[in-house]
Amino acid sequence: MATFTVTNLFDSGMGSLRNAISDANAQAGTDEIFFDISSFPSTITLTTGELNITDSVNILKPGANLRSVSRNNNSRIFNIAASEVAGQ
Repeated sequence: MATFTVTNLFDSGMGSLRNAISDANAQAGTDEIFFDISSFPSTITLTTGELNITDSVNILKPGANLRSVSRNNNSRIFNIAASEVAGQ
């Protein structure tokens, strides 16, 4: 398991949620993504389309009212590969 950290609110580039998901997709097994951004509440606005999740990942955020992701009315927020969906 690898751990990736989101350090900014940008849609892409180093430290972004999109980059962390891309890095997690490249690693086999279940990975974890953490947020290390001190400004709350805050929003990540997607400007280049949905976030594609193709490998198992846990996204751990600071709280429902503290961090959000906006699709900017352009796409879904997440596109999750069918093989990565688990239900209970």
